[in-house]
Amino acid sequence: ALCGFEFKIQHVSGTTLHLKSEKNEIISPGQLKVIKEWGLPQKGSYDVKGNLYIHFEILFPVPGSITDKEAKSLEPVLGKLEYPEEEAQKITFGMGVRVKLVNLNNARFNGKSGRIIKEESHNGRWPVELDSGKRVAVPENCLAIVEPANDSKTSKSKMETEDEDFVETENVTMEAVEGEPKFTPSAAKGEGYDEDE
Repeated sequence: ALCGFEFKIQHVSGTTLHLKSEKNEIISPGQLKVIKEWGLPQKGSYDVKGNLYIHFEILFPVPGSITDKEAKSLEPVLGKLEYPEEEAQKITFGMGVRVKLVNLNNARFNGKSGRIIKEESHNGRWPVELDSGKRVAVPENCLAIVEPANDSKTSKSKMETEDEDFVETENVTMEAVEGEPKFTPSAAKGEGYDEDE
């Protein structure tokens, strides 16, 4: 992410795509890049191809893997770099978010804490499992967020490939994607043949 990258991916066509970062390029977690015209072919018009999008997930060193001496040697370098202004993240309601029940008419539940147990509310009420184990449905305006949900997604496995399995290698360039990706229609207009059965 900081020092550049170079890797190969096997395209569905059998061609090996060779990808390399630009000089002094820094990749951010979640960054999206595009390789134009290396997506799937359009049905009924095989000379029209979509784009191939690459979503970068950055793996950081495991806690405890950097010694104090190594950390001190990194500080002077990292301290000189320019950083974007930090944006405050808005925490929203959703599954796993820890909440406190407030402004309820029912004094029995007012002030109790728990976690939201579903991704979406139903008729403006969120299902909450209280610390006591009891489940209740609470209007959104009667919930105060205590802490966001823990992200417990497992890390993705690395795809291992060997150069001798690839038929052809192509050096390709990636461009940064601003906003949402643009999709190529899956079929050409006026396509005149029936679906395969």
